[in-house]
Amino acid sequence: MDDAPKTTPARGEDARADHAAGRDAGPEPPRPPSPGAGAAQDRAEASPGSPPRAEPAPTAPTRPGPLYAGPAPRPPASGRRRTRSRRAAYALAAPLLRGVIRLLSASWRVRVVEGGEHLEAALAGDRPVVLCFWHDELVAGVGLLSRRFRARGKPLAYMVSPSVDGDLVTRVLEGMGGLVARGSATRSGVKALRDLYRLTAKQGASPVILPDGPQGPPRVMKEGAILLSQLSGAPILCVATAARASWRLATWDRLRVPLPFTRLALAVAAPRAVGATATAEALEAERRALESDLLALGERAAAALRR
Repeated sequence: MDDAPKTTPARGEDARADHAAGRDAGPEPPRPPSPGAGAAQDRAEASPGSPPRAEPAPTAPTRPGPLYAGPAPRPPASGRRRTRSRRAAYALAAPLLRGVIRLLSASWRVRVVEGGEHLEAALAGDRPVVLCFWHDELVAGVGLLSRRFRARGKPLAYMVSPSVDGDLVTRVLEGMGGLVARGSATRSGVKALRDLYRLTAKQGASPVILPDGPQGPPRVMKEGAILLSQLSGAPILCVATAARASWRLATWDRLRVPLPFTRLALAVAAPRAVGATATAEALEAERRALESDLLALGERAAAALRR
């Protein structure tokens, strides 16, 4: 084997050899433009009398964030599908869950320890309020408030996840007389907030907001209740519950389910209105104040049970 280095003929020599042999070397590859060609073309297009070159329009993202005013993004795939068997199971489970909640709430020995006049004013008034309580008090809050508001002919409105699991929650809440807006505060916040606002403005429903949902951190308030109050003009009514004995579920919020026949304390704060022209700094100050007030309200409700 010959180990001598092989030499490659130049392009011009290849072409001349092909021509001499009667072969067609094919078209010569295009040469790259010179460094000044682009600038010269730009100067030519920008010369007087020539129309300006149109810039390409920016395209909207296909999966907008929570505050992007575009189409709602697709919910994440959870592996669950809306199969016929799952829909049938939910249709059977929803009445059972409603019955459990009603039996539980009817058995609780409830005592309003603070702000009973504020709750009565909301029930007797002709304007909706934004009901606000922590996510781990969902069972007690819905069990107590839905019964009282429904007895006065006042519907409550809820935001429920558009996921498959949210179908069961929707059946339960609608069976208890509630109105439901499907959406997620973290993935389709603008659409969900708009739908909840429509239920408030057009149907007079009082929206229920869990300010630390849907995934925490626990007992850290987000801005949803404040923004909804600012849009609708409905005041925020903070509510806290405390149970003598309850089950704690293994969820991110350690959901509390008060035991049957246990003592339950209910505390209600004075309604707070949010100005329609409040600045971002004022809204943040209001968020911090509401968070502090709701935490203190829960501590007073728990302290009332120990007396």
